[in-house]
Amino acid sequence: MVSNGPAYQAGLMTHMYDFQDINSPSCRNGTDVLSVKVPEDTLFGFLVGNKQFSKMTEIVIKSKMETLLSEKQSNFTFFITPNESLEDLNVSYLDVGLAKQIVKMSLLDNRIPMRVLKESPCRYLYTKNEQQRLFVTCLYDEVVINNNAKVIMSDKNVSNGVIHVVNNLLIPTNNTYMN
Repeated sequence: MVSNGPAYQAGLMTHMYDFQDINSPSCRNGTDVLSVKVPEDTLFGFLVGNKQFSKMTEIVIKSKMETLLSEKQSNFTFFITPNESLEDLNVSYLDVGLAKQIVKMSLLDNRIPMRVLKESPCRYLYTKNEQQRLFVTCLYDEVVINNNAKVIMSDKNVSNGVIHVVNNLLIPTNNTYMN
């Protein structure tokens, strides 16, 4: 008879551990995320510091991605939507999964300035949501994403990326799924 020994049996028990990022602002024992010091020159810091993006801030917090957007080593392009375009959205109705999909749909790897978005009349850009992509068109010097979100302000540079403001929320739809 052969025994696999205690090391083998201990290896089978690793699923019992619940790993959490204890440095994440959302894991601070009831501490309000906005009361935690957020670096102002980051993507998340820009959202927190500008009240006109408070609903987008709520979506990021609900998605539990504020740590990623606060890391100085990150390098993203982030499409954000002002409150005036989100008047009908009640963020409390969003679940964590949908909030995460919305944030990932709005995030691209690397800094992509407006001049690059304008270089081609149309292109697909891959988002942080692996199943989604953005269809970006440029016609008459106007950049539109997924045929429904116009870039209204661009190239706000922060330490961990670049921000473009769009007039409509980028949400996952059947048209944006990759085949």
